[in-house]
Amino acid sequence: MVFHSSSNIGNVSFGALLVACWVNIILFALEVALCVYFLGLHDSNSAGLQKPLISYRLRRPGFKNIPSPIEESLRSNLQEEERTRVGSRWFLICALFNDTLCTILLCVNNYDMLFSKARESSLLWTTAICTFSTCIAVVLEQSYFLLRYWGIAKNLMLSCILGALIVVTFLFILVTCALSVSKQYKPQVLEKLDVPLVAATMISLIDITLASALVWSLKSLRSIRTSTRRLLHKISMHIVGYGCMTAISSLLLLAMWMVNINGYLFIAYCLGRIYSLTVLLNFVLVSWWRAEASRQNNYDGSDGGVGGNKYIFNDIVIDFPRLGVHYSIPSASTIMKPVPVFSMESL
Repeated sequence: MVFHSSSNIGNVSFGALLVACWVNIILFALEVALCVYFLGLHDSNSAGLQKPLISYRLRRPGFKNIPSPIEESLRSNLQEEERTRVGSRWFLICALFNDTLCTILLCVNNYDMLFSKARESSLLWTTAICTFSTCIAVVLEQSYFLLRYWGIAKNLMLSCILGALIVVTFLFILVTCALSVSKQYKPQVLEKLDVPLVAATMISLIDITLASALVWSLKSLRSIRTSTRRLLHKISMHIVGYGCMTAISSLLLLAMWMVNINGYLFIAYCLGRIYSLTVLLNFVLVSWWRAEASRQNNYDGSDGGVGGNKYIFNDIVIDFPRLGVHYSIPSASTIMKPVPVFSMESL
């Protein structure tokens, strides 16, 4: 994270700090634009999801008070979509507030380091708050993907282990930030503890483990729809990319901490925005892919595996071509092995 000794502060380049600050502002502006775009996209998708339920009930004038399996499925999808929409909004609010605070404090931190006498001090209070804010961005991103993993795999043991690692990393950085701004602050203590080394290693470990677990869980899912299998494949590739991006960012932060203070500060300034943009890109890309998959209704007789799947089941396909809605309801008599509880809203 953004902890460095007083000797290193004297080696900070004015140009490096200025470039890092401007890149951070550009990433923050991109984050705001993606938030606005996703909120508009999500509202339109939520409104469009209600049309099949309304149209289906109009086609059953004599049975409006008798819920059918299709109607119950549509209503369940609406409720799940509403919960996802509310959760996404709260996540965006927290991420935007945190990144706004961090961006402002980074600008103040730059001013203090470059133009005020505080440059000679071993640690600025704005540096500690920016470090904690970056940690919050990392925790939000990792918690989001951990919830996605739990929604897909329902693996209690691995979810608890990853959750415990996230909490331990958060508390470690929180305590370090609190000690750094206290009156008893001793910079040599943080140097001996190698705080950036420990924090970056733990964050990278969580990122790689979480991405691997998500890809493995997606490989165990299957569908009789070709479009759904393509969707799962795209999401798997995206998760691999997100895991590599976040882990490489943390490892580069660690490498620059040992090699060059200017490169270290550049990555540290942008690390929080990189994690937030990772989740926002996941929101937007998955919304696009799910909308594309819902327009393609391709069924085949294969087992529907993404690769190495272990569940086999047959479906009864119910088709409403005029509404453009296609549903598949598992037949209890044809299920050969239990299928894990899964919803497309988990993606």
